[in-house]
Amino acid sequence: MPLTSAQIVTLATQDAKCPGFTLQAGQFLNAALQDYCQLYDLDAALGSFIFSFNSVTGQGSGPYTLPADYLRTQVKDGKDEFFYTIQGVPYPLIQCTKAEYDWMVQTPGFNNFPYYYATDLSTTPAQLFVWPPSSGSYPCVLRYYKLMSDIVSPETSSTVPWFTNTMIIQRDVAGRLMGLTGDQRQAEYLGADEDRHPLGVGTLMRRYLRNVEDREGAVHTVGRDRRRWGRSFDLLKNTKTIGW
Repeated sequence: MPLTSAQIVTLATQDAKCPGFTLQAGQFLNAALQDYCQLYDLDAALGSFIFSFNSVTGQGSGPYTLPADYLRTQVKDGKDEFFYTIQGVPYPLIQCTKAEYDWMVQTPGFNNFPYYYATDLSTTPAQLFVWPPSSGSYPCVLRYYKLMSDIVSPETSSTVPWFTNTMIIQRDVAGRLMGLTGDQRQAEYLGADEDRHPLGVGTLMRRYLRNVEDREGAVHTVGRDRRRWGRSFDLLKNTKTIGW
């Protein structure tokens, strides 16, 4: 069974030979978990934002308020996991920079099927913009990586961390504690050199990431930048009653 956060704290303080540092270990546990969701694309930290474009108020381009825990949009095989549907047909959106978006034409009465989107992470919460402004209130799905919540009082909590590789978390917390106590083993616990630190957090995380996803035997492909390669669906000739 997975270890609780309190059990991980206890083992980490024993590893670091500072059993009295439970409060600090709990703080390091939350810090480590925050690092994992911010630095790595882990499916355990995925979320879905479901909403509809707003074309009624004349703000079809946005801004739309993103979830407070939004970090970045999921991208798999060169495809952004952001799309809307019209009568069951999915229409994907292509990410552009906010600078590119700012130069796109925005005139009253101009709307269409959106095919670009941009995010502004300088605001709290972050904001989403689409272009062209939507011509209808189409339902949308945006899959994104989340900033996971901290565990309350992890040194005594029975909560099981969302990141389930206990060995990585335990050695990470222990290594961070060693920085407080001046323990010379810190590099051994936190290192990423396969030869010098085979059980370092960096080494273990690299091994973990190789097989963390449920790929179901599918081969990953590399996608080209869809802003520069190929044609956007809005420019293609409509040859069907529904879809392009």
